[in-house]
Amino acid sequence: GVIPWASKPASNTVPVGTRLTAPGLGYSDWVSKGTHWAPVDGYAVLKRKNLQSLSGAFPSFAEVLGAFDDFIIPDDLLQSPGAPSFEVRVQARRLGTLSAAQAFTLQAGTASATNCFGLTYQQSSSSSTAVARLYGYTSQISSGGNYQGSSVDLYHDSGVMSGNTVAFSSLSGKGMKLYAQNGSTDTSETWTFHYAMVGVHLW
Repeated sequence: GVIPWASKPASNTVPVGTRLTAPGLGYSDWVSKGTHWAPVDGYAVLKRKNLQSLSGAFPSFAEVLGAFDDFIIPDDLLQSPGAPSFEVRVQARRLGTLSAAQAFTLQAGTASATNCFGLTYQQSSSSSTAVARLYGYTSQISSGGNYQGSSVDLYHDSGVMSGNTVAFSSLSGKGMKLYAQNGSTDTSETWTFHYAMVGVHLW
């Protein structure tokens, strides 16, 4: 049935294979594994939002307000013994002329760890519109809910991000946020955001 995540039974109190639908997690479908709840088929989209009403210039590093609606990943999902990985995707369109030394950035994370879910950083001197994509993959590395992030963007695979071991305390109860910064330091460069989403891989 449809059960709020916070009201679901413990997975070890129901028969293995019991299913539920979690309305606060994108109406995703979950199945009891006996030790934890996992998405049916191993993957679920937890939050996806059309952002085409969001646009503006970001001459300094700032939050793109409302991109993820401060979506909070539940603690028991972060600490799941199934060792989840969270996949974040963002797409935006940038318009502006940059010198070769300038670079724009998109980051997805929390207020405590602004790039823990993904980072795109790219130099560009294009004078035409350019699509920027952020793809991040953040995997559990301890049962206490600590994570290691990596990031893949339109231009390169940056692999494991240096120093990006993310403590559970930086994720627990923290709303997800999107951040942006122009390559230029004025408002001559503008952004139009397309969508933001977060999903979970967990068996």
